[in-house]
Amino acid sequence: MPEGQWPLLSRNALGLADERDPCTKARLLADRVGLLARHGFASHATALLPQARDAVLELDDGEAFVRLAISEAITSYYSPGTVRSLEIFDTALEAAREHDMPELAAEAAVWAATYRRTLGIDVSGAIEHLRFALEHAGLACETTLPRALYMAGNYFALAGLRDDALLCHGDAQRLARKADDLQLCDAIATYPLLIELNEARAEHAAGRLTETVASRLEQRLREAASQCSYSGKRAQIHVHLGEVLRLRGRHAEAAKLLDLYLPQGQAEGMGEVELLVSRSDRVVCLLHLRDARAASQERNDLHNALAGQMSHYSRAALLTNLAEVELQLGRPETAARLSARAADAWTQRERDNTAFRIALESSDLRTCWAAPPRLFLVSRR
Repeated sequence: MPEGQWPLLSRNALGLADERDPCTKARLLADRVGLLARHGFASHATALLPQARDAVLELDDGEAFVRLAISEAITSYYSPGTVRSLEIFDTALEAAREHDMPELAAEAAVWAATYRRTLGIDVSGAIEHLRFALEHAGLACETTLPRALYMAGNYFALAGLRDDALLCHGDAQRLARKADDLQLCDAIATYPLLIELNEARAEHAAGRLTETVASRLEQRLREAASQCSYSGKRAQIHVHLGEVLRLRGRHAEAAKLLDLYLPQGQAEGMGEVELLVSRSDRVVCLLHLRDARAASQERNDLHNALAGQMSHYSRAALLTNLAEVELQLGRPETAARLSARAADAWTQRERDNTAFRIALESSDLRTCWAAPPRLFLVSRR
């Protein structure tokens, strides 16, 4: 495993090798599970979980237990094919609160907020969890505050509050660098591109995507792919580059990138719903390339996936692609029904974004990071 590439993983490994106190060692082992998962080694994290559980359960150490609960939630978030639920994220948060560990509760709250936002559920709960994280992040976990600021920036970006998003992402990047959290640095740097891609998809679905906008987004994604230090993020960016090429009608180039990077992105922690949309882009490309047999193998799975839980954006993007698939297969009536459902989903997405903006503005989330200087002590040690 290339631990030297990742300062947090390397530091954790050195600590495990040198530590003799069983409680501290169990805490480090518990942390390692979550670190592996979010650095693109989800399978390694899953394999390590039994050992970490055994080490923690042998001790009467509340902190080790809480750290393991958080790492299990993180591993669930990044593991492909895992059936996730709010319960595992909220259990970690409850464990930290029961053991009166507010700084670890802040870490658990960040991930509870992340999961809610990923699925577009429980808006008020997501904002409250994030507020708690911003207010209680501290020295117990030096990566909590930058991740909370990153999520706050994402929230503001989704709501169209770009100035607030830039402020949050700027502070998050500065703190993540000081904490040597390279994986988070990459995520912060590339998230604005994902927002642009979301908007490009919406414009393409409405027939308004201009060549200038699509060309600029393609160039920025190519630059980001060359600059990322995190291999999992590079795979994700290449997948999104393939998606933009598909929007531009360059189906052969898009299919090549998606064929190459979708398996890597899945193995290294891309979200299941995110992958569904990317897979549907690949099916569109295959049909344009006259490979109906390969496309039909994916088509049924994608239709079945519509029954699952996902954000209105993901549902709209998936329905839009499936409508094009059905049209390519000579089923205009089915395509028309899917197009109508897609239009409803795009409309609902706009309503959600408006409601999310109102909720953010009424929560006054800005004050949580702007007011208390103590939150930044972690970066000044």
